[in-house]
Amino acid sequence: MGMDTVIVSVVSIALILVVAYSFAMETNNLITSAHSGFSNLQKLTLKKIKTNIEIQNILWNVSGNNYLRFSVANTGDTKLSNFELWDVVVVRNNSTLYLSYGSDWIVDSISNDSINPNILDPFESAQIEVRIPFESGESVIIRVSTPNGVVATQRYNVG
Repeated sequence: MGMDTVIVSVVSIALILVVAYSFAMETNNLITSAHSGFSNLQKLTLKKIKTNIEIQNILWNVSGNNYLRFSVANTGDTKLSNFELWDVVVVRNNSTLYLSYGSDWIVDSISNDSINPNILDPFESAQIEVRIPFESGESVIIRVSTPNGVVATQRYNVG
């Protein structure tokens, strides 16, 4: 009875230690993963806080083609680029139009674009042309959003 009890006790204690070690390692992995996720969320939030855009100077029929042209001013502290990832949405006649970059809208130019070419730096403005014809008297809502979720909206009466 003596040696059997010792062997069973040693195996039981070893099994308890292995299970406890497994729990400790999984807890460590869980804490590391949670910390990494929280850090990424904090970085994204700070980037979003430092980003701000405004829609300004909406014009219609500038080139005689009934298109809308407007400026998007970077009034925040974050450089903005990758215009193909931006969303431009127009609401007209109670219908929402999700516009595609390159075919429905383009970035025509960036004012004072001398520091970083083709990047919308703080205090610069991008001239955007919506290549869909509009008629005089229409009321439209223009919404522009950046890849990190910052949105600017402006209402405009065409004409």
